[in-house]
Amino acid sequence: MSDVEKGPKTIDSKSNSKEDGGEPTSASRRKPQFRWNYERDLTMVTEIEKVQPFTESSKESVKLWSAVADAVNSKYHGAVDSIGVKRRFERILKTFEKEDKIHRDETGKEEEPSELEAKLDNLSPLVRDLEEIKADSKEKKKHKVEINKEKAEEIRGAAMSTLKNNDDLGTPESPQQFTRKLKPTGDGDLVELWKEKQEQDNKKFKADQDIKAQELQLKNATLQFEKQKFEHQRQLDMERMQIDKANHDSDQEERRLQLQTQKLMLELLMKK
Repeated sequence: MSDVEKGPKTIDSKSNSKEDGGEPTSASRRKPQFRWNYERDLTMVTEIEKVQPFTESSKESVKLWSAVADAVNSKYHGAVDSIGVKRRFERILKTFEKEDKIHRDETGKEEEPSELEAKLDNLSPLVRDLEEIKADSKEKKKHKVEINKEKAEEIRGAAMSTLKNNDDLGTPESPQQFTRKLKPTGDGDLVELWKEKQEQDNKKFKADQDIKAQELQLKNATLQFEKQKFEHQRQLDMERMQIDKANHDSDQEERRLQLQTQKLMLELLMKK
């Protein structure tokens, strides 16, 4: 099994650093350093389950992670910020995934996870889906920049060709004069071919963008499905825990009654 403790210890013993506590401020320097442990990790991850701070919007992401930090600070009177809880979550999730993989590779089987491990395992797919969506969005922007760069180079090449032709004639001409002059000559075909190529490139770019948009919509739909699936599983887990608790209480009560009955019977026997 991974090094994620089932007891009161935390996943990563090297957790009491500035990185996990957020950026130091004058206020935080006056307070005791916030120290993570198993219980606080579990509180943080439980709050992450409720808040679901996995979004493309940077503004919304900061708001949601701040809500997680507020919940942790409220319970433990700490001074951790949104950056601190986000870094801590990323660290323990990475540690869990790494050590869980090592364990599976070595043993080929699973062990009963701790409550913290189970929650991290449920959240892991949501984090991966968000990373894929961000990567697709970044690739889309990069592709657009490359297309615009190619178009700029083509326009620059055409402009340089125009200047060279004008220099060969010995008399620089304005763009309007150059356009009027090209029309009655064979060079006009080059302009038309260039325009046609531009239109084809634009159509291809638009088609590629439409495909990318559809893929992004699909990934967003998948992410929403994973969230709903996760929420459903969480509800089932809560119901199972309530049932287990009720059964435990019932067993305890039955045991108490048995002991009480045995005690009464013993007292009756002793009186005889």
